Amino acid sequence: MKATYIKPLLPLRDIVIFPSMVVPLFVGREKSIKALQEVMKTDKSIVLVTQKNSEVDDPKKNDVFSYGCESNILQLLKLPDGTVKVLVEGIKRVKIIDFKDNEKFITCDFTPHNDVIDGDEALVGAALNGSARAWEKLVRRYEGKIYNQGLRLTGNNSDAMDLMQEVFLGVYRNLHRFRGDAKFSSWIFRIAHNKAIDINRRKRFMTTSSGRSGDQGEDDLLDKIPGRSSLEAEEILSDYQTNKIIVSMLSELPISQRLIVELKIFQSQTFDDIAGIQGVSVNTVKTRFYSALKKLKVISEEKNVLP
Repeated sequence: MKATYIKPLLPLRDIVIFPSMVVPLFVGREKSIKALQEVMKTDKSIVLVTQKNSEVDDPKKNDVFSYGCESNILQLLKLPDGTVKVLVEGIKRVKIIDFKDNEKFITCDFTPHNDVIDGDEALVGAALNGSARAWEKLVRRYEGKIYNQGLRLTGNNSDAMDLMQEVFLGVYRNLHRFRGDAKFSSWIFRIAHNKAIDINRRKRFMTTSSGRSGDQGEDDLLDKIPGRSSLEAEEILSDYQTNKIIVSMLSELPISQRLIVELKIFQSQTFDDIAGIQGVSVNTVKTRFYSALKKLKVISEEKNVLP
């Protein structure tokens, strides 16, 4: 069992501190200043943790992330306006076990945490602070899911690739807007949901006079998977082949039902999550989902594709 420690905690707005980072901070909240004054009397060590919403002035336990960084105070300077400028150095990652507000300042119970950044929230924080490795890990984690979602929703490889590219471009441009109010997976699938609707709308206006097939050959598909080993490409191709039957069935559903089936069955989202993504009530989601299942059962019997 890991040892538990207690130290003053300083909540941060719009910045994530990691080990080995040396960063100047401007501190103005009374409790935060008192927490700094307290640690300056002892070992000059404090726990820094990022708020989920930077606009919250008096954060509570649910307003901060579960992981922070134990840090050392290198310099502290009191400014004429009453605020404090402090230079901190990140020492090690910690997991917040408990959050205590004693009215004077905030303290926390914590345990050391290894420096492997793996959770979505931690990866988002690292990516926002310029970590290319964290961003690449997020992309790798979700690209297959988004591609397969696009294939099942559009029934077309080219559209699925376009969807994946548009989703990650949207995520990259708007990552700073992710506040952790919902799961990152729900947030990215909301973006994919909106992009899928856009693609379906665009397809209505596309002409078919060019004679271009709506489907690609398998060799073309592999050529469009840049930076992948042959094994990774073959795995994606296997997913593509498996999805063919599913695509043929889902294509007969209205887009509103298709999206719900995708999120519920293939992305394991809850009805509450789906309602948030689509901006409708939970009852509406359930009605559309069960209606879709009935239609899929009829389709499967007609096509004789499921046992």
